[in-house]
Amino acid sequence: MKSIVQLLIKFLTMGKEEKSGGVGLLGLLFVIFLVMKLAGVGAVANWSWWWVFSPLWIPVVFGVLIYIIVMQLMK
Repeated sequence: MKSIVQLLIKFLTMGKEEKSGGVGLLGLLFVIFLVMKLAGVGAVANWSWWWVFSPLWIPVVFGVLIYIIVMQLMK
């Protein structure tokens, strides 16, 4: 019985040691856009702030849309 519990704990915590924090691809893209906008470099300098922040809000919009679609299909 003890070995089953240990195996279950090992399975549930598997891979958690390997994960590290940090900035993901979209976060890095946001930082690049932000620096370019503030420095006035390239075409990004003429962008609206909405587009500079788009790497942060576009995934949220897609997530909400997918959630709404899934909830409608489950009815």
